[in-house]
Amino acid sequence: MDRVVNIITYAGVLLITLGALTAIWGGLVGFKIAGSGVVLILTAMALSYCNEEIKLEKRRRERY
Repeated sequence: MDRVVNIITYAGVLLITLGALTAIWGGLVGFKIAGSGVVLILTAMALSYCNEEIKLEKRRRERY
């Protein structure tokens, strides 16, 4: 799962960079691309959080 989160995060950073470069040259398309990158990064953060919660829940169940 960590590898998936890293790939999604890198894709998000790439989209933000591409969107920023496109926005510099003028155009709303760049902001839309950058917005998609932000959404990918937020998705990766949510996946990472859920993954940690699942690991904690498994540890709790193993103890009892």
